[in-house]
Amino acid sequence: TIRKIKQDVTRHRYGDEAHLDTTVKKLGLVVPGKAYPQLQELREEKTDDGELAFTMVWQSLDTPFKSWNDERRRQKYETFFGP
Repeated sequence: TIRKIKQDVTRHRYGDEAHLDTTVKKLGLVVPGKAYPQLQELREEKTDDGELAFTMVWQSLDTPFKSWNDERRRQKYETFFGP
């Protein structure tokens, strides 16, 4: 699943909407009339207990942190990209 997500978020084909725009819009992270959040980097790390941590780092100048950190949205992030 991680490999597929990584391939999906790093690809861009001519004619597609801008990078991940549809995804951030579906997650409710776009402020109308403002710039879309942009994916800056992907991180893969091993946690202290041996689990894989996969982190997507975004730059979002127009979407307030409280929108990203909303508990309902945070739960949605975990299932949106997962199995």
